[in-house]
Amino acid sequence: LDPKNLLPKEWKALTIDLNGHQLSCTVSYLQQNLSQLDELSGAPRGIFGVPISIVTYRDHSRIPLLVRHCAEDVERRGLKEVGIYRVSGIATDVQVLKAAFDSNVKEAVTKLKDNDIHVVAGTLKLYLRELPEPLLTHELIPSFVSAAAQEDPAEKDNQMVSLLHQLPEANLNTFIYMMKHLKTVSAHEEVNKMSLHNLATVFGPSMLRTRHRGFPLDVSQEVVAQVQVIYYFLSRERLALFERELGRGSVTAAT
Repeated sequence: LDPKNLLPKEWKALTIDLNGHQLSCTVSYLQQNLSQLDELSGAPRGIFGVPISIVTYRDHSRIPLLVRHCAEDVERRGLKEVGIYRVSGIATDVQVLKAAFDSNVKEAVTKLKDNDIHVVAGTLKLYLRELPEPLLTHELIPSFVSAAAQEDPAEKDNQMVSLLHQLPEANLNTFIYMMKHLKTVSAHEEVNKMSLHNLATVFGPSMLRTRHRGFPLDVSQEVVAQVQVIYYFLSRERLALFERELGRGSVTAAT
């Protein structure tokens, strides 16, 4: 179609030559937003419980807007809150904010400042926990756990970098963003009491959620392994090391 024919809203008569035949028709451009197209295609609505690749596509962003705006709000208002991310917000308020994001992300962002900061933090945690696939993916989680258990530091670094490189782009961008955000939170540990290990304990189970309980051996060992992986990345002096070795411009853009 000629793009010029898509600009006017009025119906326009066209005659199209088709190998000696002529097709007479009238056309008009009808704009549809992504939510309407989602309904037609059967794609899931909202953002909670929706694959992260679909959410970032809708948001026209390298990471979900919910993640970015909730994290930024925590950095504005919550860095000096004792137990930020560990203290739970009021459950009903978290559900209200969740519903707002599922309905209209841009409007929900304007409501963040009206919520208790623990509610904002709880909404971000809930989003990560309700992803249909964990941020580090079901396929790669066993490899991340195995790599984190390596005793040779050089081999551990090599394997961890290689595994990050295998993550889908939206997962990788969001993971790196979250690691940098959590390091910012831990920089105020003297006030908020949230060490790197505390933050790894909070986020490990959601970012490395497994399909079946009992991995690697039982629930307690599973949690230890999850925390170990997140703590490894949080404890690196510079995440830029991974960005350089990955050679992925999208990571830098996201952070």
